[in-house]
This record gives sequence, structure tokens and C-alpha cells, in this order.
Amino acid sequence: MDDQVTIQSADASELSLSIAGAGSRSYAFLLDWHIRFVIALAWILIVYLSLKLSNGIELDLFTNSALSSVTWIPALFIYFFYHPVLEVLMHGRTPGKRMAGVRIVDTNGRTPSTGALILRNVFRLVDSLPSLYMVGLTVCLFSKNAVRIGDMAAGTMLIKEQRTSNADLDQVSLLAVNTHYAPEHLELLNTLLARWKDMDTSKRLELAEKVLSKMGVELPQATGAHIYGKSVYEKLIAVQQGERN
Repeated sequence: MDDQVTIQSADASELSLSIAGAGSRSYAFLLDWHIRFVIALAWILIVYLSLKLSNGIELDLFTNSALSSVTWIPALFIYFFYHPVLEVLMHGRTPGKRMAGVRIVDTNGRTPSTGALILRNVFRLVDSLPSLYMVGLTVCLFSKNAVRIGDMAAGTMLIKEQRTSNADLDQVSLLAVNTHYAPEHLELLNTLLARWKDMDTSKRLELAEKVLSKMGVELPQATGAHIYGKSVYEKLIAVQQGERN
């Protein structure tokens, strides 16, 4: 299976993304599992200790229906809805995915829609069968782009983050609010800058021109290949940092 996937962008020509394999996927899941378990357990302990200190008696959190509702329902909500809620709020990420350096994207390389992220998590019920995510892991090992059944249904995949990126999606959202640029254009610009040094000179200039033109940004008028390339790069940085055209 290839480690790279090339997608056809609507805003430029081709974009190459690094696929997160079964190892990266499993590592991120284990991190998230521990995080959500600790948070759920912490909630149970907080409720128990708070009630015990206020009443001064031992409390049975299992047989007392009122206490069980206050204790277990929120804890179960934290445990089972951790992934869908955080993936929506964090634009295809969770704390575990962020630490593992991976995130979810759609087939266009963009942040998936809320519906796609929810559908992806519904299919966890299938991928987790019969236990320990055996179905999902097996499918991931043999499928194109290392996707599980939930990814196939939702049209998503897991990619490796570009650690050299100068701005993450949260900064993109903030910049989109403060300028007239569309979030998808800003996200593409950030990806281009993150991979700038690894790309062929002519290829990156071609992509840069298309991105800037799509954003309505005037191209520099510099002469000479070297000076022009430097000017284009500086223009990209200026836009990323919030320059209004």
C-alpha cells in the first residue's frame, strides 16, 4: 500500500498527502482511549467524593437510581461521545490524534463535514467487532489508503499532519473571520507553505499562482526567476499572516 495519496484539488492542481497507516491509527486510538477513560473516571470520583463530603455517609452509586443517573450517565456520555463531539469541534482531530500527528480529511483533502464525521463514528459499532477493533484494523491493513469501514462510508481518510505548518485549522478559522478569504483557500495556502521546501520550484510556483489567483490576490510584478519566486513566497506569507488584498 502506498504511503502517499495524490488528490485533485478544486483550487489548484494536485496535492500529495501522507496516509496514516494502521500503526499511527492505533497509536492515536490508544491515546484517546486513555484520555476518555481518565476523564470519565474523574467525573465518577468527583461526584462520589462531593456527595460523600456533603452528606458524610457512604453512598452506593450502583443501587441508588438518582445517584446512578448523576454519576454514570455523564460518564458514559463522555466515554461514548468523546470521538464524534471532539472530531467535530476540533475539525477532524481529537487530543489523541493531535498528539499522534494525524487528522481526518475528506477525499478532497479538506476537513470533513459534520455529517461525515458523525457517520464515520456510527460505523465504529461495526469496526469494533468482535472486539478490540478487529474488523476495522483488518480492513485498514488491506484497503486502499488504509481506511476502515467507517471511513469508506463517510468518504474520509486519516492523514499525517504537516508538522512544519505555520498555522493550524484554528488559526485558519480565525483568519477567515478577520479577512474575506474562504477557509478552504487559507487551508490550501497553509498546506502549500508547509510543503514549500520539499516541492519542485516550478511546481510550487505554479500552485502558488493558482492559489493566489483563486483568492483574488494580485501576483507580484518582480522580474527574474529567483526574485519572482521569492516575491511569490513573501506574498503567500503576507496573506497567511492576515494581509487584506
